[in-house]
Amino acid sequence: GTFSVVDARDVAWAQIAAAKHGRRGERYLAAGRNLTMRQLVPVLGRIAGVKTPARQLPLPALYLLAAVQEIYARLTGKPILLSMATLRLLIREEHRTCFNHRKSEQDLGLSFRVLEQTIFDTVAWYRMHGWFKKNKDENKL
Repeated sequence: GTFSVVDARDVAWAQIAAAKHGRRGERYLAAGRNLTMRQLVPVLGRIAGVKTPARQLPLPALYLLAAVQEIYARLTGKPILLSMATLRLLIREEHRTCFNHRKSEQDLGLSFRVLEQTIFDTVAWYRMHGWFKKNKDENKL
């Protein structure tokens, strides 16, 4: 499916900007770049310095993988890479989650970080907190 990737820091700034400068009764979206998993995964892999899957798994295999991930996470305390809830959401929201943040940019003066910066900072945070192994190319974007 398609979904919007936005930096949590940008969401926070959007909340503040809407409170300060937004017009009463208006709604403002804090939405980033609209992507498919096929577009996102290679960017994640490149920035994190890990190999990514070269092909798509069939849906039954994804359900099995998510179930195994949840059990593994419960046993080890490590993060779930793909949960059943996430998989169900991706399937349910396929082609319904494209958002346009132009109004937020125009009315509130917002600009959203580029995807690569968000991923780079997120991976660095996970590494700093011991969730990902350190990578020799960690400082490259």
